[in-house]
Amino acid sequence: MFLYRNCVDNLFARNAAPCHVCGKTLRKNNFWEQVFDDPLIEKETHIRRRLRKIYNLKKEDFLTLREYNDYLERVETLVVNLAYGIDLEETEAEIATFKEANSELIERNKKKLDEDQLWIMQNLKEDRNMKNRLDEVHNQENKEIERSAVKDTKAIMEELRQSNVPAEVILDRERKRQIEQELEEKEEAARRKRRNKELLQDRKRQAESMSFSTTQRVAGRAFEYQPLRLNVNGPPLPEKDELDVKGYLQHIRAASQVIYYEFVSLFMVNVKVLFFNSRFVSPEDLQAIRDVSAPFLRAESIYYHFKQDIKAHIVTTFGLTFDVLFTVILELIKCFKLVTSKRDYML
Repeated sequence: MFLYRNCVDNLFARNAAPCHVCGKTLRKNNFWEQVFDDPLIEKETHIRRRLRKIYNLKKEDFLTLREYNDYLERVETLVVNLAYGIDLEETEAEIATFKEANSELIERNKKKLDEDQLWIMQNLKEDRNMKNRLDEVHNQENKEIERSAVKDTKAIMEELRQSNVPAEVILDRERKRQIEQELEEKEEAARRKRRNKELLQDRKRQAESMSFSTTQRVAGRAFEYQPLRLNVNGPPLPEKDELDVKGYLQHIRAASQVIYYEFVSLFMVNVKVLFFNSRFVSPEDLQAIRDVSAPFLRAESIYYHFKQDIKAHIVTTFGLTFDVLFTVILELIKCFKLVTSKRDYML
């Protein structure tokens, strides 16, 4: 429940009053001032602060790391249940049971600092020591300045009493020396300020990069790219140029000129048929594609013109029926028409 400060003071003038919504008795000391803008974050933070006083077991209190991780995971589950109102009665009962069963261990851990708290205490101690050293240095410098000022004053008075030089000359010289000394002190203060700022930045970077864990992290070897090797259980695969030289193609029936130039040329690399990204096709390659695929732009005439001539070649070479392959070709023609029209528009 979230209330304004005035409402809390008026409703809980006697430190306890029933809720105006559900009628549950509430206490004034259970309310606190909201810090975060999001009420859910505020509620979750308050729940974690409350559970931290009960679930304060350390890593050394468990036999195995698995048990400690399960314990941490269960604490997170309890936080979610309390924050979102899931099984509140069972959750509160579990918390009370855990508190009663581990009361001695909880009280002992309250007096013992964990790794994070020890790290914080150590850094605070170092900061205090550094501040004390800086204060001592500043006090010593101030004392030296005061002593030098007294000595300078006595020296000037002695010089005025014993010297034959006019007093105006001596005083002008002293004023110039004081001005130069003040400038040097300002420069020294600026250098000291920059040095302290750099020191604080270095400590901040060290604190950000420092890990709370006591386990030492070992840096692994840097990634090095290695090409993928295909392990073939047999003789090595021939290269593309070796297929014809070593006789791999001597029992393969060669395609006729009609099939090669009017079908297979659509898939050749030398014309760069990039159907799905025509922005990378040059005008010369696009014209070559149009020349090669010109007979296919009329699907009806293609079907009757080449059916009898290439049916046997298609069945023998591709292992597909003519009707199935022709359906694929029609889809490619549709895609090609779309790409060529897009290319003309972009050009």
